[in-house]
Amino acid sequence: MPTRLAMQVGLLSKDNMAQIPFAYKLYKSSSSSDEALARGFKETFCRPVPIQFVGVWWVLMMGAELSARKAWY
Repeated sequence: MPTRLAMQVGLLSKDNMAQIPFAYKLYKSSSSSDEALARGFKETFCRPVPIQFVGVWWVLMMGAELSARKAWY
């Protein structure tokens, strides 16, 4: 989600916190007219986001696997 959010709506600066609800609404919308609004919002209120790497870790199941194993000692 964060990568798609940054690409679609942009990254707000910390002095633009009041715009977060509107940005999220644009992100969740599937209307084609809201896509144009999202582009304008990104150009007006956000700074560029050069994404170079997205790290994804799947740790939820690891806890279940470790607890299901018998002790190795």
